[in-house]
Amino acid sequence: MREPSPRVTWAALAVVTAAAVALRLPYLGNQSLWYDETFTRAIVTAPSIADVWHGVKATEGSPPLYYLLTWGWAKLFGIHSDAALRATSGIAGAACAPVAFAALRRFTGDRVALASAALLAASPMLVWYALDARAYSLLVLLSLLSFWTLALVLEGPTASRRRWLAWALTAAAAVWTHYFAAFLVAAEVAVLLWRLPAARRRTLGWSALAAALAAPLVAVLAAQTDARTDHIGSLALGSRLEQTGRQLAMGPNVPRAWLEAAGIVLAAAGLAAGAWAARREPRLRVPVAIAAIAVALPLVLSVTDVEDRLLARNMLIALPCLAALAAAGLLRLRAVPLALFLALGVATSVWVEGDWRYQNADWRGAARALPARAERDLIAVFPRLDRQVAQLYLGRTYAADRIQGDVWAVVAPARIDRRDLAPVRTEPAVPPGYVRAATRTHRGFRLVELRAVGPAAALTQDALGRDILGEVPALLVPQPGGGAP
Repeated sequence: MREPSPRVTWAALAVVTAAAVALRLPYLGNQSLWYDETFTRAIVTAPSIADVWHGVKATEGSPPLYYLLTWGWAKLFGIHSDAALRATSGIAGAACAPVAFAALRRFTGDRVALASAALLAASPMLVWYALDARAYSLLVLLSLLSFWTLALVLEGPTASRRRWLAWALTAAAAVWTHYFAAFLVAAEVAVLLWRLPAARRRTLGWSALAAALAAPLVAVLAAQTDARTDHIGSLALGSRLEQTGRQLAMGPNVPRAWLEAAGIVLAAAGLAAGAWAARREPRLRVPVAIAAIAVALPLVLSVTDVEDRLLARNMLIALPCLAALAAAGLLRLRAVPLALFLALGVATSVWVEGDWRYQNADWRGAARALPARAERDLIAVFPRLDRQVAQLYLGRTYAADRIQGDVWAVVAPARIDRRDLAPVRTEPAVPPGYVRAATRTHRGFRLVELRAVGPAAALTQDALGRDILGEVPALLVPQPGGGAP
């Protein structure tokens, strides 16, 4: 394929980067936080690095680099909004497009590298995680940086120490962001041993340095209980593999089945054509090998039940190489399939961000929808799992059982065997001595006022019924100085 001129290349990259920014940064504060993001907020608003380190060990199942960087951002600019909390993810996500071009061009050429950068810019999966205050967007960026430095080292067995050091540092940084990055680094080491047989000692030496830099994580991992990720292994592996393929192609929450199906067909066609092209283009074999090894290692551990943690978002380590392969294949199928796939990706992300039904449950809006008279009332949270999010937006604190007062039952919508959020059938029970006084709705939420008649009896969580998970709701009470963040 004929390569574009330098002027066209850089102009196209500027457009792709602008698109990546436009799909991410304006939407950083669009959605309410969800359960996992409340842990991020608690960690990064801690007063010291020591507190961040302790918070990661106490509440997380991932390494601390993302939290340390976001803590630094918070110290510099403050965390005064949901958008500010997600800023590091958003910036990392937008940066993936230009870094992907730089990382991949040595293996694919400028044309395919540009197409790969465009695929990552428009990827609904990467857009979603760029708008999520978790480590996944940074993981992809550091994976790309690691791949970039690998390309520099592979330019010859006499690569400078500076290039080897850059690779060791970026590889270690990726592992400091997510433990699954270790599979990517293992794949890169295998490629170095394969492509640079004359530099095996250097490969092993610099790999040992990367391992030494990651060694402090052993203490972090030892303190993090398996209970935080045990739920992954309880899900059927076949279902998780299907979900991984679907999400890497079109994201975690596609509004329509036809939209998802079209994207999956194009992604599969691109990968198949790219794999065929790799047979004749040796430089494509490096991305193919890295993607294959990075996917195979966690898959083998899951199949053998040694450590079953395979999940779609954890497999983002392979997405850049898969994008390169798909880009090469789609370009061989001419420009129309590539343009259509990009259009589907952009349409999915814009649709999701424009329709609350495909977003996180809007607890921020539900808190604002409560009337002023609810300021001193109790709040019963359905489901109980959303207690921390509700506490954040309502400025409330968790209450012990057997309390008195009027109650607002806030019943969140759910996405059960469907693509969109919808009101749940669960109805709060009306305890003895109470009447249902009013009902409001907001984006699938039901806000039900339960007013005491006469002297209010002591209220228990059991008296309000059960949520969709079969648990009693959480009761929240006002706290001094409470309010939405």
